[in-house]
Formats: sequence, C-alpha cells, structure tokens
Amino acid sequence: MTKLRPNVYIADPQAIKTIAMQRQRYIKDVEYLDQFIGNYGQSLAMVEGEIWKRQRKETQRAFNEKNIRLVWSETEDIMQRLFKIWDSSDNKEVRIDNVPDMTEMLALLVISMAGFGRRISWDPTDDKVPEGRQMSFSNALRTVSKNLIFRNVTTAFSEFGEYLISMINLGRKNSKAASDGPKDEPQAEIVRDSLFSILLSANDENAEDEKRGLDDKEVAGNIFLFLFAGHETTAHTLAFCLGLLALHSEVQKEVHAQIEQFMKSHGKLEYSKLNELNLVECVFWEGLRMYPVVATEDSVITVARNGLGADENSREDFFIPKGANIWLSFAAVHYNPTYWPEPEKFLPKRFLEPYNKDAFLAFSTGSRSCIGRRFAEIEGIVALAMLIERYEIKVDEEKFPVIPGESILEREARLLNPMQEATIAPMRVPLIFKRRY
Repeated sequence: MTKLRPNVYIADPQAIKTIAMQRQRYIKDVEYLDQFIGNYGQSLAMVEGEIWKRQRKETQRAFNEKNIRLVWSETEDIMQRLFKIWDSSDNKEVRIDNVPDMTEMLALLVISMAGFGRRISWDPTDDKVPEGRQMSFSNALRTVSKNLIFRNVTTAFSEFGEYLISMINLGRKNSKAASDGPKDEPQAEIVRDSLFSILLSANDENAEDEKRGLDDKEVAGNIFLFLFAGHETTAHTLAFCLGLLALHSEVQKEVHAQIEQFMKSHGKLEYSKLNELNLVECVFWEGLRMYPVVATEDSVITVARNGLGADENSREDFFIPKGANIWLSFAAVHYNPTYWPEPEKFLPKRFLEPYNKDAFLAFSTGSRSCIGRRFAEIEGIVALAMLIERYEIKVDEEKFPVIPGESILEREARLLNPMQEATIAPMRVPLIFKRRY
C-alpha cells in the first residue's frame, strides 16, 4: 500500500528562500526526476551532496562570458536566417498560425549551436542522415526535444544517445587541435565555446582525479539537462512575450522606440551596450513573472510564515513532518499584490523601479537557481529586439476574432490560454508580423 504524504504549499518569498538555501535539510526528489531526465547519465538535477557540489562547480564553468557571447551572435545569425526565409515572399505581412512552433524552433537552433556546438537549419529538409544512422542529428534533436517527458519515440532517444557518444569521442580526439587552432577560424571558435565543448574540456583536464571534472556519462547527462531545462522554457516565454506585445500596442511602441534609438546610436546590436536595451529585458522578465515555471522539493522542515492576525513583520514557526512534499508556488508569489501591484497587468516597466528581488522566482532561488539564466536572457533579448525592430506584431484577427465587450484581460487569457505541460505553455497564439520598413 502506498503511503500518502502531506503536501505543503509555500507562497512566501522568505520561506521559499530559506528552503532553497538550506539544501541539506530540503532535498529534491531525485528519484522522481531520474525517470524524466536520466536517459544518458547523472546531472545536476539528479544528485545531492558532494556529487552535486562537484557537478555544479564544473557545469558553472560552461556558462562563461565566451559562451554567452556565442549565444548572442548565434541568436543574431539564426534570426537573420529566419528573416531571409520570410523575405523570400513579397508579402509585407508574415502570418504565423502557431507562434510557439516558431519560438520552439528558434530555441532549438540556439541550444543546438551554443549548447551542442552543431548548427542546424530552419528547414528540416536540409537534414542529411549519416551512413549507419537511422536519423540525422537535427531530426533526433527535434524529436527528443518534443518528447522529453513521455519518451515514446525510442528510436529518436537511442539515436540521440549515439550522437552524444560519438560527439564525446570525437571531441576528446580533437580537443587539443581545437584549443591550438587559429583564433580567426569561426568553426573552431564556436566549438570551443559551446557548452558541450567546455564540459568535455573539464572532463579531459581532470581525467585522473575522481573528485574533479565530469565523466562521459555526466557530460552527456548534463548537456541533456540543459536541453530539457533551457529549450521549452525560453521558447514558451518568447511566445508569451510576443502575444502580450501584440495585445498591448502601447508597450510595444515604447519598446520599439528604445530599440530604434539604440540602432540610430550604434547601427547594430552590440553585446557591450546591452544595458541600453533594458526595456526589452523588462519585457522578457515580465513574461516570466506572469507565466513562470513552478518547482517542487521534498523536505523535513520548520519554516516561518506570516502569523494569522499578526502584523506583516511578525513571523511564526510551524512544523512540517519528515517526508512531506513541499510545493514552492512561484506563480502565487508572482501574483501577490504585496510584491507586484496590479499583478494581472502586463507592466514591464515595473522592473525599472525598486522591487523585492526575492519575489521574482522565474529562475528559482538559492543554490539550485537556474544555472543557465544568462543564456536564456541573452537569447530572449536578442530575439525580441530583432523582431520588434523589424516588425510590428499584431494579433491575427482572422484566426482570433474580436469578441464585442471583451476586456483586455479576458482577451489575453483567451489568446494565450496557458496550459501546464513540462512547463507552462501557450496553446496557440496566431500573430501577424508586419514589416516596418
């Protein structure tokens, strides 16, 4: 007989921070996570204790400044390739019936290059299947990324695993050649700065020390984790942001004005001038605030909470028994008017004012906060800036007609229609991208 466990929901930023900071007392259900992301080896999300500390230290190295610059340049290139496809038609308006499909593909192209060090195309027909393989790397990656939870496509998972093994073997053989290669060779630089390459170098540098580095299975496990954690989350946040901008034209005009001024001053997007695109970043954050990912942790815990009838500075302790499920409700915090005035409204400029940093939990908090936060932010900022600079974004009213008397909040809920899958995802979002020039 299965023993039922108590479920405790936490929606207090201070309590959530306390839980997140005390890892030894509040541990994740790693056995539960193993069934979803344990395909190719152990990763950060599946371990605790000293193994977690070692993996965290080594994987943190991968998200360095060079990799973030690679994310910037690759996202720029990927967007330019998309615009070239759109420009092949003389039509000044591009209609996208299902925006999440587009943003999922965008995020996949970015993680493929900046994560795995392999460039893939917007066009699946460009794929070539190597001799001895049943699927191309691109097709295996696309299929696996769409079936991360259910794993009902065994061929794709098997093929993707074979690609990871061959990439590790090839990377080990070529690591010295890549590191000694000419600095002006683009492909060598890209391979050097991808997450996969950096993780593999950590493996090679510490091959004889079991207390340092990552073994081959840990490299494969963690790069798969980055695909699992970074692909759909960024893709769906971008889709939500585009839908929100289409609904709120006044916000879109403000953001476009900032981008236009930036382009007049600098002529092109520049990583070093990122702080001048703060409104674009605020749009990305506001999308994450309104549609965050919800986390859970198991724990033995005595935490503090607001006491009933007490003033806001008074706290009381209560006991949660060993083995209880602790649900950290990020969405509840993000919609608490104590921290976010008018939380149901799309107000990106709220992030330009002082706010409680502990109440913004889109990337979690504490020692298990998102290791790839800057990767996702840079990808989101570049994609949004390039789209808004070039196109006016509108709702496709042929596919999504106006309902007389409907409020903006009702229309927003109907258009975005969020659903909980592996992450919170919009249902469809039909939009029009109208050329500005």
